[in-house]
Amino acid sequence: MANFDVNNFDELKQAITDSKGNSAADTININSNITITGLLPLIEEDTSLTINGNRNTIDGNNQFRHFFVKSGNVVFDNLTFPRVWLKEEMALAVLLVWAARCLFMMGM
Repeated sequence: MANFDVNNFDELKQAITDSKGNSAADTININSNITITGLLPLIEEDTSLTINGNRNTIDGNNQFRHFFVKSGNVVFDNLTFPRVWLKEEMALAVLLVWAARCLFMMGM
């Protein structure tokens, strides 16, 4: 099991990359509000990943998708996702992701 504490976009990218393929349940703790400034890597877990938001936001800035889960069990907890960028065909996929105490808001 690995725990990653992240405070910015680059640390979030690295934590997702580092959690891949280690055959352990992982946790990423979001410790501050983050604005996405590029593409995040695919989440490809062989076990599980929990992303604890700690009441923070991950802002897509109306330009970037948030997370793309390719495999594994992923839980998003206590996060707000403002200004999500989605193509219409992707909107249903977001609704099917398990998200506890999370808020998804489309860009305005």
